Amino acid sequence: MHSSVETLNQIIESGKTKVSMPCGKLLALGILAGIFISVGAAASNTVSSTIENPALARLLSSLVFPAGLIMVVMAGSELFTGNNLIMIGALQKQIPIGGMLRNWAVVYLGNLLGSLFTAFLIAVSGQLNLFGSQAAVTTIRTAAAKCALGIPQAFVLGILCNILVCVAVLMTYRAVSATGKIAALYLPILVFVLCGFEHSVANMYFIPAGLLAAADPGYAQAALSSGVSFDSLTVMNGLKNLISVSLGNLAGGAGLVSCFYWYSYRR
Repeated sequence: MHSSVETLNQIIESGKTKVSMPCGKLLALGILAGIFISVGAAASNTVSSTIENPALARLLSSLVFPAGLIMVVMAGSELFTGNNLIMIGALQKQIPIGGMLRNWAVVYLGNLLGSLFTAFLIAVSGQLNLFGSQAAVTTIRTAAAKCALGIPQAFVLGILCNILVCVAVLMTYRAVSATGKIAALYLPILVFVLCGFEHSVANMYFIPAGLLAAADPGYAQAALSSGVSFDSLTVMNGLKNLISVSLGNLAGGAGLVSCFYWYSYRR
């Protein structure tokens, strides 16, 4: 296992590579990351869709969702939340602020496009028909709950989420083997899903998928029959959630994890 100083040096060197990538490559890798996270999100909705016990449903979702981030890291794509660690290189004055902001903006756009594309594919594929449309009901319920969050709550849940995501990514730099990297990713992501923290890129899938499901009369009726209220599920509430959670993720990843680790182990 690498030392903390070696780990931060690796993160800085990785950040230099990330900010020097052409926009087209960043966008493509961002789209892939959005797809990977969305597939994990869709799986987490699906696995819990027939479970009546909410605690057990949340546990099952948390066991499945980490597959998305594992694919992102192990397959080499670009995720906005993980890339908040580039801030360490900027604080060390080895990465220009402009390059870091460009990376975040392009990757965020790519993540959004990949997530929207996956939500569309899930909607038209019939995947939401699983278990008598209970997959659709869970998709609507999940999205409505996110849209019902107030701005302060969504922001704080976003902070907590990206503390765990960035710590997970940071630990992959400490690990030497592929098995170690996967284990480093799995447990923190399991915890954030189990606790109900908010991840901006996951919500780029969850909320549009819920909107698309609710627009289908059959799925909407199934949700109402299951006692799911989705009055909060609107485009405006979805945007409010996404902005609040994204800023919270930024504060947790770039503001807390990056700054504290840089301060503790800077050269």
